[in-house]
Amino acid sequence: MILLLLDLSAAFDTVDHCILLSRLSSRFGIGGTALEWFRSYLSDRTQFVNVNGSISERHVLQFGVPQGSVLGPLLYSLYTSPLSDIANKHGLSFHFYADDTQLFITFETSSLNEMELSKSKLEACVQEIDTWMLLNKLKLNREKSELLLISSLHRARPPLLHFDVCDERVLTSPKAGNIGVFFDEYLSMVPQVTAMCKSAFYHLRKISLIRKHLTFDAAQLLVDALITSKLDYYNSLLYGLPKHVTKQLQRVQNAAARIVSLTQVLSYYTCSYESSLAPN
Repeated sequence: MILLLLDLSAAFDTVDHCILLSRLSSRFGIGGTALEWFRSYLSDRTQFVNVNGSISERHVLQFGVPQGSVLGPLLYSLYTSPLSDIANKHGLSFHFYADDTQLFITFETSSLNEMELSKSKLEACVQEIDTWMLLNKLKLNREKSELLLISSLHRARPPLLHFDVCDERVLTSPKAGNIGVFFDEYLSMVPQVTAMCKSAFYHLRKISLIRKHLTFDAAQLLVDALITSKLDYYNSLLYGLPKHVTKQLQRVQNAAARIVSLTQVLSYYTCSYESSLAPN
């Protein structure tokens, strides 16, 4: 499977209000009072800079949707909804989440012809997406786009080394971040577990330094907020992994329990988790 993760430059800030309102009306049938609500929501917004009480001149925002708002990601998704038509036209699968654009296509890894055909479809699709984005005031960040060739560890990998994204050559990566999760070329999830363990032990080390000044409830609250939340994030992707991978996560939980219960002081881990995740 070829997975292409497209990156956009300041996506939320360049949404054209006129195009957005027109798309809400023509593509989604929103009109009348509802459309005027959206028009009112987007219009008469200003921005300024405040430095030590000195306020700059206010500038009216003619583009963009408010980031951090409930409507922001939804309006952006509606704005870019025609991208799904382009992907379908070229026979690609896709997943859009706000400004995260993912295109992927599967093929038989043993067939070079299928691989070249899949690559051509993907390149043609991205070329059309780039043109559409320029017409809709968006900009594809070609340098930060990532290409991942996912295949079985037990089969020969197809010779796909690069991909052309609108005259920019994108090399295949051994791993890529995808909405907060690291995928590797074999879907082993080792990079994801490694990143989780490094982050968890970093925070556990900090908590251990102040644990004697915390109540049991406060320590538990910190561990839940900084450790458990990270272990729970997309944990369904870890189902069925080998024990030599998941045991690292168990060590994190054991260390967290010892800190909260004050049964053992956490030592500082300086070893490489990359090597510790290797099979015994």
